[in-house]
Amino acid sequence: MVRYIQYDLSFLDPSDPNSSKLRIQADIRLDGEDTGEGIDADILSGNLQLRFAQPLQENEPFPAYQINLASMILSSNGNVYAFDGSGSIDYQFETPITLGEYHTLAIEADFNTKTSEFFVDNQSIGQLAFPEPHPDVS
Repeated sequence: MVRYIQYDLSFLDPSDPNSSKLRIQADIRLDGEDTGEGIDADILSGNLQLRFAQPLQENEPFPAYQINLASMILSSNGNVYAFDGSGSIDYQFETPITLGEYHTLAIEADFNTKTSEFFVDNQSIGQLAFPEPHPDVS
């Protein structure tokens, strides 16, 4: 299932460290057999993505211009991985999980520092910089 949720980010003030963060999270469960070790065994996954979008024209229902800031996957190989949103497929911060159980994946984007921090079950697993070009929320 893919669900797009749009938020008005006018509350973000990149110059104020107390109001420059946005956190998204989802509880994800993947049932079935472990598909093996390593990224080649990443056959199925539950994904969480944080995208920044700006309309190219006024009243555009779904913005065509999007920047993928960060992504996470819960893989059928029994691990969670994070990505920087640049489009590379560099699997980052391999974190073992138990298949068949719900796990909370979260991405916290800081528009002041231009970084995303990644969480699995409320534990930080790492931080990556936003891809270029950085989104402008001012």
